[in-house]
Amino acid sequence: MKRLRFIILATMLLGVLLPASAQQTAEDGTVYVQSLFTYPVAPDYLDNLEARSDWLMDNFWNDMDFKNKKGVNQAALQHAFGVYAGPMLYAKKAKVLNSVENLCKKAEKNPTLMIQLMKAAEEEFHSQRSTVYIDEVYRIFLNKFLSNKKIKKDRKTKYAMQLAALDATEPGNNFPQGGTGVTLPAMGSRGTVVIFGNTGDDLSRQMLLRFATSVRAEKAVNSGDFEIVFIDKSVEPAMEMPSYIKRVYCEKPQQSYDLPFLPDCYLLDKDGVIVMRNKSIADVLNGAGIQL
Repeated sequence: MKRLRFIILATMLLGVLLPASAQQTAEDGTVYVQSLFTYPVAPDYLDNLEARSDWLMDNFWNDMDFKNKKGVNQAALQHAFGVYAGPMLYAKKAKVLNSVENLCKKAEKNPTLMIQLMKAAEEEFHSQRSTVYIDEVYRIFLNKFLSNKKIKKDRKTKYAMQLAALDATEPGNNFPQGGTGVTLPAMGSRGTVVIFGNTGDDLSRQMLLRFATSVRAEKAVNSGDFEIVFIDKSVEPAMEMPSYIKRVYCEKPQQSYDLPFLPDCYLLDKDGVIVMRNKSIADVLNGAGIQL
């Protein structure tokens, strides 16, 4: 699916029209649903990637039917949304934010479609399957969704929690402790690496196994420069922890912390201020000057 999305994005930028009726069947027999509308193609007179991406931000949803009260095929919407998100990486920031604002405005009177767009935005920007995380874009969707009076309150609970966590853990803020969050057992003299994960999950286990053989990471902790804390969703650890990593149990860390994926890593300075969030362990350790 990612390969198909890349091909479509390249087509939009290079100027070949894709029909709305196109249907793709992979060699393994997977059938891709029909697109909701004909994806627009940037005009030939725009001669650079930024200009073409800006144009797509302005015109991508022109042929979308925003008045359909019955909703649309969610898989088709998700695919369209993924293609729409591609040019965001190359367009001007102001163009991207304005495009998202306009998209939400067009959908605001159609609560069924707004709910579907919110799901698509979450999948694209705030999930384990996301390929890019753009907090400013996702925050617009959250705010517009939560302020929409046509959407029932019980539909908003999860997203209200996400917005609160997103705001609370903005880099520059103190790492939330206590309440529904965790209390860190110690802080390093230079900083603290906080890893959210689940010792019963393969990805977390693989990461911890790498730590178990890292002399450099162990030295950074034993010297007092850094602490490494693993926030575990498992009540009991499903594996033996490296001796120098402190483990803290938390059943629902997403209630207090912005965690679009697991394992997810934060870097704090010596005073507990968030320096980095939602990064891979490699990015966080690099930011701390630690090598595995």
